[in-house]
Amino acid sequence: MKLFLSIFTILILAQPAYAAIEIKGLAGFTIIDPISMNTQLEATGIKQTFVSGIAGLELQYRIPVLGLGLGARYDWQGVKVNAANSNSSNEIDIGVSRVSAVASFHLIDTGFYFGPIATLGISHSPNIRHKYSGIEPKYVKGEGKSASLGADLGFKIGPIGIGGEAGFQSYLVTDLETAEGTKANYDLNLGGFYLLGTVTLIF
Repeated sequence: MKLFLSIFTILILAQPAYAAIEIKGLAGFTIIDPISMNTQLEATGIKQTFVSGIAGLELQYRIPVLGLGLGARYDWQGVKVNAANSNSSNEIDIGVSRVSAVASFHLIDTGFYFGPIATLGISHSPNIRHKYSGIEPKYVKGEGKSASLGADLGFKIGPIGIGGEAGFQSYLVTDLETAEGTKANYDLNLGGFYLLGTVTLIF
């Protein structure tokens, strides 16, 4: 019991006594292995892909003393992949935008901050252009499910935080369709290990 109280006291003392609003810009990549999609890309003469880019913006309210942050994140994830044969015009341009709820907890928040961070996808909007065999379907509908768990760390210089985030995300978009109702014969799986660089404005 005494050990628990000692640890709790240390964590409380490592937290700011004031509330904060954090606006965070983020950019990085995810290492992916979308098996069903890669099988289809190979069948349509397009290179397989194992990395996708990420860019986004996040807003969190940091509760004083507790170190708990709650908010929302908007991000875009995607990649453009060319044909396996340089003489072919086949290609796929993948893009998915997402809005997710985000929660983080700073175990330490002095000049240096560190702690877990998690997201849960609320809405997912695919925009995938797949060009092959003289056709070019554009998939703009789909059912998405996503979540992530990672570590958030960095340091603060006045009202600016510079850091990074790393972890694992589950990210699946199924039932892809064009606006006309044509269905894709694969799912979009962007799950995998992710790494982000972050810059935060703190108010």
